[in-house]
Amino acid sequence: MKKYLFLLVLLFINVGCQRHDINITTLPNKSPEELYKLGNEYMKINKPSDAVLAFEEIEKSHPYSQYIADSQIEAGKCYFKMKRYEEAISEIDSFVQINPAHKRVPEALYLLGCIYFVQMPIVKRDQENSIRALEYFSELCQRFLSTYFSFTKS
Repeated sequence: MKKYLFLLVLLFINVGCQRHDINITTLPNKSPEELYKLGNEYMKINKPSDAVLAFEEIEKSHPYSQYIADSQIEAGKCYFKMKRYEEAISEIDSFVQINPAHKRVPEALYLLGCIYFVQMPIVKRDQENSIRALEYFSELCQRFLSTYFSFTKS
């Protein structure tokens, strides 16, 4: 009986451990451009857990790289895809706070709205996530759609 219990515990540990195709030890030796490409390749083949490792390595090893802002957005997308919403919100919100004039801010606001939108509860429960989603979508419309339409009117 103990033998089977031990095997069952080993099976759960083995299944519970997340396996990565990416070699974590070689990541610090890569350039930010290589890491960004690697992360995008893993996203294309639907491996967001591996992709996020590459994107986060850019932040760790190359903090002044031109790829930092883009890697934050991409890491947030990875977390969103993995349904790790708190990490996605943290990553994308820090991007918006640090880079308020970046060209990808509209995408970030849209992603934040989507993250809160997918977490909306049943209508009869607390609507905090619904309110937050509406706030982000409203900010997106006010900041970016109004400027688009003001250019097209002239």
